[in-house]
Amino acid sequence: MQKITKNYLIIMPIALFSLLSISNHSWADIVPVQLLNFGSIAIANNSTPQTVTVDEFDNVNSSSGIRIIVSGQPAIYQLTDLVPNTTFTVDVDVVNVSMNPGEPSLEFFDLEILRVRNTVLSDNLGQATLSFGGRITTSGSNGLEFANATFRSNIRITVNN
Repeated sequence: MQKITKNYLIIMPIALFSLLSISNHSWADIVPVQLLNFGSIAIANNSTPQTVTVDEFDNVNSSSGIRIIVSGQPAIYQLTDLVPNTTFTVDVDVVNVSMNPGEPSLEFFDLEILRVRNTVLSDNLGQATLSFGGRITTSGSNGLEFANATFRSNIRITVNN
């Protein structure tokens, strides 16, 4: 008897809504250059939690139960209207950890932001570049009922000096 295995193709661009605030109650501008994106993946096994990781240096890895069809990419944001030549601490927080596909889905992904540095240095024009990666994790519930959709999450970016 031949066993038939179902693989579900999941399109995984992550549209991240960003809010940027400065600790002294002034505002800076944030321009998304490239949104965090986990590419297109197929879930082959969800019997244990499975992950896809995209780091801020453009490295993409997945656990054995996920097949990468199209590689994702890290997030890159341009920060402007900052105080020139100043080091800022930047926090990137996930607002809603469970990613919602916007349509019925029994399964979901949890999102975690990954960063090597938590500071940026503005240049003499008051501009800086922020980059970060992320990791998505399945439930590990053995279910494969993922919606064939774009899963989304929101993040908050806070800049302090």
